[in-house]
Amino acid sequence: MASIVRSLPLRVGVIAVTITIGLAVLLLVVNRLGRPATLSEALTDDEARTSMASGAELDTPPSGKALQVATELVTLQLFLIDSSDLHLVSRIQNLEAPMTLAAKAQLAIEQLINAVDSPLPPETEVREVWVSTAGIAYVDFGADLPISMPKGSLAEIHAVYGVVGTLTASFPQIRAVQFLVDGTGMDTLTGHFDLAGPVSPHGDWLY
Repeated sequence: MASIVRSLPLRVGVIAVTITIGLAVLLLVVNRLGRPATLSEALTDDEARTSMASGAELDTPPSGKALQVATELVTLQLFLIDSSDLHLVSRIQNLEAPMTLAAKAQLAIEQLINAVDSPLPPETEVREVWVSTAGIAYVDFGADLPISMPKGSLAEIHAVYGVVGTLTASFPQIRAVQFLVDGTGMDTLTGHFDLAGPVSPHGDWLY
């Protein structure tokens, strides 16, 4: 009986040590599972969180590699004012242009604006161009076009038919042009030409 009493504290001590070691191992495992295995993994996670917080894509291509846009060679006929200042004459220009018809049409008008002897003021802005299934090209100019236009009916006629001739001669899919200014239809540019509806090409002004 005495030997049993003497061995009891030893057994209790062994059990206590065993429980303590088990708890320590359990805490170590839980702590290990709750964090990255290596420092490099921790850095990777931090970088990912930083990228996500800033809205950056993790698979963004390296900087300097611009998105390639498909283009093709197009032939434009730009209608410019001739040496007599009375008529419009066609000038051929070949260049690479985007594949869509609307993008090509907008590029054509921008080339017309920048050409020598252009019927449009050099500061003319082309906000947008779109083409309907009926073949009507809607050309939306900036609000400054009517203000910057030269005065007189001839200047307005040249501007209108310069745009119409350039688009209809360059692109067979376009048969007429609807003029817009700042997103809104208008009756005229400077008071001499009716622009309430789409304008078709007119042979008297195109040579």
